Amino acid sequence: MKQLTSVTYLGVLGVLGAGCFSRPAPVTMAPPVAPPQMASAQSGQTWDWKDVPKSEKIPITRGVFDQGGYQLYAKSGETIVVPFENQNMYVMKFGQTSGESYFQVEDNAPTLYLREGEALENAAAQGAKWYPFSQTHRYERPAYVGIAPSWGEFVAMGWYSGMIYHGGYWGYRPWYPGYYGYSPMMGLNINIGGRGYDWGGYRSYYRTNTVNRYNMRSTYNYNSVGRRTPTTFGRSTGSSGSFGRRTGSSGGSFGRSSGGSFGSRPSGYTRPSGSFGRSSGGSFGRSSGSSGSFGRSSSGGSFGRSSGGFGRRR
Repeated sequence: MKQLTSVTYLGVLGVLGAGCFSRPAPVTMAPPVAPPQMASAQSGQTWDWKDVPKSEKIPITRGVFDQGGYQLYAKSGETIVVPFENQNMYVMKFGQTSGESYFQVEDNAPTLYLREGEALENAAAQGAKWYPFSQTHRYERPAYVGIAPSWGEFVAMGWYSGMIYHGGYWGYRPWYPGYYGYSPMMGLNINIGGRGYDWGGYRSYYRTNTVNRYNMRSTYNYNSVGRRTPTTFGRSTGSSGSFGRRTGSSGGSFGRSSGGSFGSRPSGYTRPSGSFGRSSGGSFGRSSGSSGSFGRSSSGGSFGRSSGGFGRRR
């Protein structure tokens, strides 16, 4: 009887030991989420702005910005990039024109001329647009314009789908480290959900409203754009002559999203009173060699047009 009890006791210990020291079943872990991949330059199709022949006007059909810089899409199919450098977002001048929007290197500075109603898209927030000039700005000549008062404020910005930003911080002198000469443009307005804010009100809004907020980030690898000889600009396969003369380029409005052409106002948007940037005694933003009044809504003439035309308000 004692022997049987001992055997039983040892058996119980064996079961308990097996239960106590058995190896736990492996836990299946989800694979790590990879960060979004940045787009890179396409060979022969992307150009650093420094390689664009000076004074040559390049028709532009779409403009995009992210935390790293600007991507400008030419009517001919090429892309011009203007990267931010040394935490400087004031790298490009903006001007106004009554004709088609175009890019040009003026006084060794990249310059983008925009027609009324045309904006740059935020690559990280769907439907969010930035209009470099406010609707009450008195335009005189191209100026350096940035989205925020400083680099730190820029990278901290929160964007929302459908957000509309008019104006920015601007000046005529090139930026350099330690320079704080840019001031907010008169009429600066940031519209979110139909309500307008100045910069201080907007900053308070995005800091407290984190739902559906998109943070600034880089979506394009600007370092992938190689340098090239300006004399070969625009002579990739399928093109002839200078930049913007590619044959067989497809018509149609670049960057059209469902429900409207590029740069059009979203439905329900209320435009503040006052004419857009009109100066007294002349038509808006007319540049030499262009004809017609600014922001013409008639169907004649106009670049990048398919049905409805580039950047036209409905």
